[in-house]
Amino acid sequence: MPTPKKKPYGYIIAFLLVFAAYVLTGKIGLSFEAVGGFASLVWPPTGIAIAVMLLYGKKYWPAVALGALVVNLTAGAPLGSAMGMAAGNTLEALAAAWLLGLDGRFRHTLEDPRSVFSFVGLAAGLSTLISATIGTTSLWLGGVIPAERYAATWTAWWVGDVFGALIVAPFLLVWLGRKLSLDRLGAKIMEIGYMAVIFAGIAALMFGGLDSSIISPTAASYIMMIPLVWAGVRFGMRGSATAIMAFAFISVYGTALGKGPFAAGDLNEGIAALHLFIGTSAIMSLFLGSAHDERIRADRERTALMDELEEQARYLKAIIELAPVGIKLLDRESRVRQINPAGLRMIEAESEHELVDKPMLSLTEADDRPAFAALLKKVFEGGSGGMRHAVKGMRGGRRVLDAKMVPFRDADGKVTAALAMFDDKTHEVEQERQLKAGRAEMEQLNRTVVNRELKMIELKKDLKDLRGGSGADAETRREER
Repeated sequence: MPTPKKKPYGYIIAFLLVFAAYVLTGKIGLSFEAVGGFASLVWPPTGIAIAVMLLYGKKYWPAVALGALVVNLTAGAPLGSAMGMAAGNTLEALAAAWLLGLDGRFRHTLEDPRSVFSFVGLAAGLSTLISATIGTTSLWLGGVIPAERYAATWTAWWVGDVFGALIVAPFLLVWLGRKLSLDRLGAKIMEIGYMAVIFAGIAALMFGGLDSSIISPTAASYIMMIPLVWAGVRFGMRGSATAIMAFAFISVYGTALGKGPFAAGDLNEGIAALHLFIGTSAIMSLFLGSAHDERIRADRERTALMDELEEQARYLKAIIELAPVGIKLLDRESRVRQINPAGLRMIEAESEHELVDKPMLSLTEADDRPAFAALLKKVFEGGSGGMRHAVKGMRGGRRVLDAKMVPFRDADGKVTAALAMFDDKTHEVEQERQLKAGRAEMEQLNRTVVNRELKMIELKKDLKDLRGGSGADAETRREER
């Protein structure tokens, strides 16, 4: 039966969504007085492209390339330069995914500080150099910018791409790459509301044009660190990424309007200073959020592990309690630390409490005590062994036990007890004794029968000899007559 072909509708829809998002955010980025007309200090498409590559795979690179080409062509770039810039934008996202793929421990949902460190260094720091270099060079070769503007254009391009990678990509990764737990979110809805109110209040102080005599916008910008830290510590990466995203775009918008502590006569100067503050805050908040998520994940894993260990312990306990042989832990003085029900029955005890003042050595018969003490000492020295010994039970009954002992060690490998497994051989020994007695009796009977047979043989011989002698005497008397 032929395999039905997969319909490409899903890929086409996703392709169009990526393309549309890239073009829309690219147009927004170029609206912020781009250096050279194309190098914007605010470039969200970089974050979108990197997130798409990490979440959905490299198969969407054509959507990124086409989106970048459309943005640059509609902005007035020559075809050659537009194609070069589109290639740089695409290679940037592919390189970020490839570099992060080399880190075998990287989690694209940024659930631990190590993943955040790799993302900041490889995706935001390193891969963005590719786009900035190829894009700026394409503008220079296409005659869009003169050589003396190359450095300024390259710097603006790189800073804008780093902004998109640090701000937009984490937001998309943590919200699209993880399952949303509405129960967990609902449990903190009040706290989220309080934080949002405080966040909005500080943003108003920074960009609302309030009287600076109350509090200066610069001072308010430092107070903004409070909700950013709060978001990371209490809500993890989703809280951090969302708070940073909101803060970044409110700040960029306010600065573009000429308000706030980063407003300057030149918009690019103001946004450059803003990016330094936002970048530092973003890295700090992302690390805090990832540390929170790592702790939560570690707590869940530890809880799951403890549940599994408890289940295994219950299972092992059930096996020990149902075992037909005795199992016990002895200390150096042969005192019982633990013993299973079968072991209690063998020594005629109702519970472990009866054995508190009764070391196993005292229950062992005198003839077997030296060997038992020697075996126990050997086990605490790291050896193992076994023996058969007789004990007198708590109710006076005599039992013969076969015991095997091995060291019981703690997590550091130190011998803390002797683990003994013993079986009641009383009936077996009695059967062996009876069998031996029966064999001895049979041998005695056999000897008696044999002796009787020998005596009968001798008697028959004597009778024969006697009859033979009588016949000879009669013949002699006839001859004499």
